[in-house]
Amino acid sequence: MTGKRKPALIRQLEGNRSKRDIPNEPSGQGLPVCNPNLTSDEQRFWWAIVDCLPPGLLTRADEQAIERMAVAWSRFWDCREKIAQLGLIVKGPNGPQRNPLLIIERDAREEMHRAGEVLGLSPAARARITTEDATGNDDPTEILLGGIERGAWAGPSIVPFKRERKS
Repeated sequence: MTGKRKPALIRQLEGNRSKRDIPNEPSGQGLPVCNPNLTSDEQRFWWAIVDCLPPGLLTRADEQAIERMAVAWSRFWDCREKIAQLGLIVKGPNGPQRNPLLIIERDAREEMHRAGEVLGLSPAARARITTEDATGNDDPTEILLGGIERGAWAGPSIVPFKRERKS
């Protein structure tokens, strides 16, 4: 059984080790546009995803997958914060029970994983892409982890996330 076919752009970025011709593929039109109906957290995560991928890789056709990833990412972090406040075990109608937010967190994590695979955000895919950013830093781990705040890129092009704590 063979693996999933890689897009031509990814094969070009990785380098054509097989020296076979890379077939032309229909290319998507335009750049992805962030949905204005997303919450501020979801928009921040949306831009974090778009900014961490090589230029020219994403098109309007990828908007749905980016949005799925951003919404799941935001839901995942919201659940984590609430679980940290409430704990893993909460009071239920019949006594102590497992926090139901753990199920929502797991579902969000699985959705992030599925959307991330579609977008090529797995560590293996990221390691194979050998483009260099404008600063000359081509280490994917440092690019992705260099400006993390609450799990999202908070570089100069994105307003850092600041959430006020409720007293």
